[in-house]
Parts: sequence; C-alpha cells; structure tokens
Amino acid sequence: MARITERTIQDIIEKKRRAPEPDISASWRMSSLIQSFSSPTKHRNEVIRYYPIAVVAVLDGYFRARLPSLIDSGEPFLANAVEKYSEVKLNLQLGNALSTRQVSLGELIMNSVSISNFQALANIMTSITGRPKCLDEIAQTAPRSFGSETRKPFITNPDDTWSRLSKVFELRHILCHELAADLRNLCTSLQPASYLNKL
Repeated sequence: MARITERTIQDIIEKKRRAPEPDISASWRMSSLIQSFSSPTKHRNEVIRYYPIAVVAVLDGYFRARLPSLIDSGEPFLANAVEKYSEVKLNLQLGNALSTRQVSLGELIMNSVSISNFQALANIMTSITGRPKCLDEIAQTAPRSFGSETRKPFITNPDDTWSRLSKVFELRHILCHELAADLRNLCTSLQPASYLNKL
C-alpha cells in the first residue's frame, strides 16, 4: 500500500472539489460523449477536452519511441540509462526477448518509466542524455537554413513553452482520471486567458 502523505490528502481534496457529484458528472460526461460522437461540431467543449490528451499522447509516444534508440546507440547513453533506471528487473522471458532482439534494452527501460508530467519527461531526457541543460539546448534549436541567413529558434519563449506544456500534462491527467465537469473553470485555473477565448 502506498504511503499516505500530506500531498496525497491534498490531491484527494482537490479531486473531490473538481467533481463534487460524481454520479451526475459521470452521467453528464457519458451523455456528452455520445452526443459528441454523433455531432462533433455541435459539441465543441467535449471535443476540446481531447486536445491536451492528444498532445500528451504524441509527446509520450514520440519520446518512448525515440529514447530507446538513443539508449541502444551505446555510450554514454546506455550507461546513463542503466545507472538511473537500475530497478528494471530481468527475468528469463525478458532475457530471452533481449537475446533474440524482440525488444531492446532501451525499449525495456523506457517501458518501465513513468511520464506522468512534463518535469518527469525533462528528467528522463536529462538522465539519458547526461546533459543537465538539455531543455535549454532544445530551446535554442533553429530550423536549418539553406542560405546564409541565421534563423530564429523554434521556441521563442522557453519558460512560457515549458510552463504551458506542464499545464497541458496536468490538464490531461485530470481529464483522463477524473470527472471534472466544468471545463471552463478547470481551464481558468490551469490555462492562460487566451486559451479560454477559444472555448
């Protein structure tokens, strides 16, 4: 059983506040889903709920697919990953899968890590690459130039970008695991006003 901490208790309180009447919330959400599948343009709010879920799914899927290749490419990434994620347990079936190349060590490691929030993703990238400032390096990445001109980085405001990604992960978690019915109020607490104008 997981240890109950002050944070655990606070999380429970916040979940209850976001969905004070779970029976009504679940009924409303199911009805809304059925209507949305029948007429997606008429039920924008229900469709909008899936954007954070889709964004996180793409990020999660991309890094779970690409980081194993980096780990499997060799040093220093392999040593970094094995040192950081040494709790991966190897049994005969997994040993066989590794020896027959059905799975790679990188895939095995990435399958065992949790990417529950943006900071977890940043920590995983830092641990595997061994580059403590990898987010800064990502923020400086610019599109390739075919001429002599210098191009601006893709990310013009890194702090704002990382903050928004953190909020998207948090919103995705709530939308996937809770019955928070009031999307506008939920977004008010997590998102800037510009997002709300689109609802």
